[in-house]
Amino acid sequence: MAYYAIYYSSNAFTDISGMTAFTNIPAGQLSLMLEGLPVWQDHFFAIVPVDALGGYHTDVFYSAAYVLGAELISREISLFNGAGDFSRPEVISREISVVIGTDEPPERIGKIPVSTSPMGDEVTLDWTAYNALAQDDVAYYLIYYSNSAFGDVSGMTPYTNVMAGTQWITLTGLPIWQDHFFAVVPVDSQGNRYTDVIYNGAYVLGGELISREISLFNGTGDFSQPEVISREISLLVADDAVPAPVTGLTSGFAATTSTQAYQAVELTWLNYNELEQGDVSKYRIYVSDIYFDDVS
Repeated sequence: MAYYAIYYSSNAFTDISGMTAFTNIPAGQLSLMLEGLPVWQDHFFAIVPVDALGGYHTDVFYSAAYVLGAELISREISLFNGAGDFSRPEVISREISVVIGTDEPPERIGKIPVSTSPMGDEVTLDWTAYNALAQDDVAYYLIYYSNSAFGDVSGMTPYTNVMAGTQWITLTGLPIWQDHFFAVVPVDSQGNRYTDVIYNGAYVLGGELISREISLFNGTGDFSQPEVISREISLLVADDAVPAPVTGLTSGFAATTSTQAYQAVELTWLNYNELEQGDVSKYRIYVSDIYFDDVS
């Protein structure tokens, strides 16, 4: 498969012959957010996989996004009792939509999966596991953000908000090379919410990071380890003993012709016991077109 073709219509459809794809996304991408669609109308979509030769099925199963109007009654029964003009030409519940509000705020969203780009400028929050339907009346979610940990959002300004039904969000343009802290707070139709929250952290490891707690170097000479990235403790205790050679009989050293790159060789030494050597800092790779047993 080469890519996915996304088809869109304001009416239900089961065949895309003659239709033009709304957009395309590459193979491997398994989600998509579409913006700028017409408001207050139902949307119908089909996702069609296309192979490298352009082949695809034209008969499809559509998926629908039904938009509930602000003054919802029903598709079957609409009642209006009052003076003035009733300009609701598309009252769009499919049967009956009822929201029963309570004074109890929706349950808090606790720890959730958080993924971040290497520099930290893009973070994805995912609360798919949160059971919004069990809360009865979640209206929207407030997203709070800070560059330091927090446990209460009283007095904080939301970074953004998303409507009910959303289960994940990707935030872009965040400050790079710093840790980020987030809380997703569900709010019901009456505005009730909990202000004491459980934050979720996106920890960005800096390019010159040794450790967040402690780093020790015991030895002589220059310590040039620009990217030692333990979050707890990094220890390097140098000694005078030379590390065992990688090419020993038990090291598992192997050289094979690469199947991934042209005129390349893949080297592996999976059985080499690096931890037993105590202070291996790097490996030197020597290459020659004739046999050698000394690299002096």
